[in-house]
Amino acid sequence: MIYPNNFEQRIGIDTVRQYIIEKCLCPLGKEKVINMSFSTDFATLEKWLEQTGEFAHIIRNKEDFPTDNFLNVRDSLHKIKNDVTAWLSEEEISSLTNSLQAINNIVNFLHAAKTDKGEFKYPALTIMADSIKTFPAIIDKANSILDKSSHQVKDNASRQLADIRRNKMEATKAVSRNMQNAIRDAQKAGLLGKDASISLRDGHMVIPVDAANKRKIKGRVHDDSGSGKTVFIEPEAVAEANNRLRELEADERREVVKILIEFTDLIRPHLSDLSHSYNFMGDIDFIRAKALFGVRINGIKPIFENKQQVEWAQAIHPLLNIQLFQQGKQAIL
Repeated sequence: MIYPNNFEQRIGIDTVRQYIIEKCLCPLGKEKVINMSFSTDFATLEKWLEQTGEFAHIIRNKEDFPTDNFLNVRDSLHKIKNDVTAWLSEEEISSLTNSLQAINNIVNFLHAAKTDKGEFKYPALTIMADSIKTFPAIIDKANSILDKSSHQVKDNASRQLADIRRNKMEATKAVSRNMQNAIRDAQKAGLLGKDASISLRDGHMVIPVDAANKRKIKGRVHDDSGSGKTVFIEPEAVAEANNRLRELEADERREVVKILIEFTDLIRPHLSDLSHSYNFMGDIDFIRAKALFGVRINGIKPIFENKQQVEWAQAIHPLLNIQLFQQGKQAIL
């Protein structure tokens, strides 16, 4: 029990908490800061100090610790956990893949960091990483179906999708070709001026035709001018090509959804382990933020013993330290 209730405010810990939140890379870490509380358990305090002290060492040594793609995908994972008919979108899969790679990079960094004697350089942090599963198969599968630059499903994600998109390209060309042919034929027949241009009405490509000539061009009228002197016609051949294009677009959407569902079903059995891995990412973000704050105030890891004693040497309140530093001053100890 902490007494009084406003203890944090009275000693400035609430302000320190905000400084630490600012150093976090993602909501996962920020939540850890918000929920952090005092402890009187020696083993717990020792573990916290070791973890933060090790990370402060990483920062002071300017080691290349991976900090990219600390992304929060918990909402996406909760969605597919609570609804067996739901699937991950292309954007969600991209975020999942990048963040899983980030977790993998963190684990690899800690396992690779060793002393000249071959011992782990950061044992407290490495112990955390030892229980974390990485998911190279999921990352590889995501990379095989998703384009890294566009974050869209690749043409070759399935043979059927490749066929559909190839036919879609041909259908798109047919729409343009048929429109150009319709314009040329109408101009030859004197039904369309040489400066006539293609317009778009309700998603349909149309050409402007004098109302008196509208029955001389096979097609569908989609609109007319305010005066009624001009009508906008979608040529029959263009309409047929557009219908084919829309059919292929619908086929494409169905095939993309099928691929996304298959990927989602692949990761469903791993949701518990994935959640554990993202909790680890949040812990690392939290520890890193604490260490950054510690480095900012020139903090050091205290000598820590399991008995009730406090001995301060050249101690200064961290907030006073920050304020004086901003003013170019130093505390007189």
